[in-house]
Amino acid sequence: MAADITLDALFRRAFRIFAGNTAVTWEDGRRSYRELGQRAWQLANAMRARGYDRGDTIAMLSETRPEYVECYAAMAALGVTVATLNIRLRPDEIAACLRKARPRAVLTSGALAGLLDGARSESGYPALDRI
Repeated sequence: MAADITLDALFRRAFRIFAGNTAVTWEDGRRSYRELGQRAWQLANAMRARGYDRGDTIAMLSETRPEYVECYAAMAALGVTVATLNIRLRPDEIAACLRKARPRAVLTSGALAGLLDGARSESGYPALDRI
């Protein structure tokens, strides 16, 4: 039975059972499990509409922020593999991760777009979608 449990199933269960409870808090706000789930499904649907699906690899380069959990839930719903990139790495180290993971796209924040661009130019990796 435990082999049948997926990350997507765990997220969906939490969104349903704890819908009104606080899921994520930060300095000036909070988000309920219901809100987090709705936002995750919006992102998953937008990514599916852009052609991403089960079997793809999507890299993630982001600061710790409320949207981080939403991105993970969205990618779990899509069934994609997540390659998490550490923002403390140098561009050449991120480039090595990109070459190894071979993602179709990278989810990143605007603040880290320059770091991603530097890593891509060093890696010789073909252009990636930046979501």
